[in-house]
Amino acid sequence: MTPTHRLLTLIERIDLFSGMSIQEKRRISNLEHVFIRYNKGEAIVHEGELDPTFYILIHGKAIVSKQHYPNRILAKLTPGMIFGEMGFLANQPRSTDVTALSDETVVMRIDEKTLFDLRSSIRDRIKDGLIQILVGRINRMNNALLKYAKWEKPDKEPIGQKSEKATDTSQDSHAGEEIGPETFVETLSSNQ
Repeated sequence: MTPTHRLLTLIERIDLFSGMSIQEKRRISNLEHVFIRYNKGEAIVHEGELDPTFYILIHGKAIVSKQHYPNRILAKLTPGMIFGEMGFLANQPRSTDVTALSDETVVMRIDEKTLFDLRSSIRDRIKDGLIQILVGRINRMNNALLKYAKWEKPDKEPIGQKSEKATDTSQDSHAGEEIGPETFVETLSSNQ
């Protein structure tokens, strides 16, 4: 089996590419230079590295971890998952390490030039995948923040409850008003 045919077989298993025509999938598999193979234990992404690319896990498994907590797995990645998108979108240093968990882990490494060189239909499909990931993360973050604010800080009042205590509203544009999860995240982001 040729490398291009093997890549095509792997790509056909990924949900992100499921709505694409066979010609579009062949076009992707012909970009052999963007497919990188890693062995178990090899680093795919290094925390702190400035690398404006993102990855799609095509085959194998990988784990996400932080350097300060090397024995704690933050996430397990399986084929079809996208990672590294924050470095790509925001041109920020990597916030985590990603390490191959299995031999012959294959990723598709996409930078701005590669994305631009793809046909618009393929590019749009990948961008839609990135948007879905980011929306999912925002929803999970909102839920976690609400849980944290309401239940894990019993000495503090839950969000949306007015206090009888005097409050300093000079730096909090939402003081004393009931706010939803989106406003809570905006408030956190603007205070950083």
